[in-house]
Amino acid sequence: MIYAVIDGSDLRKVRMAISRTVKEIFRQQNNLPRSCAIEARNLLIGNINKQSFLYQSYSKAYRKWKIKMGYPLIYWRLRGDLANNIRFFRKSAALTSMDPSGRKGGVSWMAGVPGGIYDSGGKNWSGSGAPTQIALYARVNEYGNSKVPARPLFRPTALQYKKAYLPKQGMRSLLRIRGKWR
Repeated sequence: MIYAVIDGSDLRKVRMAISRTVKEIFRQQNNLPRSCAIEARNLLIGNINKQSFLYQSYSKAYRKWKIKMGYPLIYWRLRGDLANNIRFFRKSAALTSMDPSGRKGGVSWMAGVPGGIYDSGGKNWSGSGAPTQIALYARVNEYGNSKVPARPLFRPTALQYKKAYLPKQGMRSLLRIRGKWR
């Protein structure tokens, strides 16, 4: 039989390192998704400003209307209501998810336009009209309908984020956790 004897001060150091590491894991449980949402928000706005994706052209009538009204001929931007309202925000996770502590629920973060946010109005053909929920017309642009071709922004940005940014965020989080073990 083999016996191991651990010095009391060494045992305290190990316990403290474990405690610091566990606390950082729980901190990263919120910080990592929040950091990802902030970065995804910035990427979405950047993709609108840079016109990163190619789309089917506007109809002649809509193009003419945008020129007449003095709006830029770029996609996903009329008066800037959408880009100005892309936010990062907390969203409750499904009740079936479990965090490491065993609590149901948890919190996730996301980037996008929360429901219930309205534009500045006045965007119909006559330049008037009531405000519209931004998420509504964002959905129409993203997926299209019988009159408007799909001009996806959110889905390709999510893929772009997943490939190029998410691994870096994960590594930063892991290094923060690792740094607590000393």
